[in-house]
Amino acid sequence: MKATLKFAAMFAVFLFLSALPANADSSGTMTYTLSGPTTASFTISMSSTPGWSDDGVAFTMEPVDLTVDGTAMTDTIVFFNLSDLGGLNSVFSCLPDLIGPQLYTGSESDPTFLTGVFELFDISTGAEYTLTACENSTVPEPSTVLMLVSGLALVGLGFKRRSSNPAEVN
Repeated sequence: MKATLKFAAMFAVFLFLSALPANADSSGTMTYTLSGPTTASFTISMSSTPGWSDDGVAFTMEPVDLTVDGTAMTDTIVFFNLSDLGGLNSVFSCLPDLIGPQLYTGSESDPTFLTGVFELFDISTGAEYTLTACENSTVPEPSTVLMLVSGLALVGLGFKRRSSNPAEVN
C-alpha cells in the first residue's frame, strides 16, 4: 500500500512538471550559418536586447562574434524589416549587404528571431546566399525532464523488486 501511495505522489509530481510551459524565448541562443561566395557563422543570445532600433526599419545586435571565411572577428549585425528589403548585414562590412525575407517577427525594439533556411541575395553583386537559423535551448523542456525522472523511477523500482525477491539457487 505504501508503494502505491509513493507511486501516486511521484506520478502527480511528474504530471505537474510536464504541464509547465517552456520559455524558449528567454534562454538559449540563435546560431546563424551563411553559405555562398562568403561563408560565415555567428551566434546571438536570445536574452539580449537590440543595441539600436528604428521601428519599421531595422535593429542591431552587438557585439557579435563571427567567423567569416575562417577568420574570427567581432561586429554588429543589422537586421532589416521587410519594408527596407529584409535580410541583414554587418556594420563594419564583415558580411555582404544581404536582402531577402525578414528574419524576425515582432517590433524592432522587441524582436523574436525566426528559425529556418532563408534565401538571401547580395544587393551589390546579386550573388545567392543561404542563411540557416537554428535555436539552441539551454533549458530542457519539462517533458524531457519528465521522461528522465520516469525512466530513473522505473529502473529504481526494478532494482527494489529484484532485491526484495532474491533468486533461489540450487
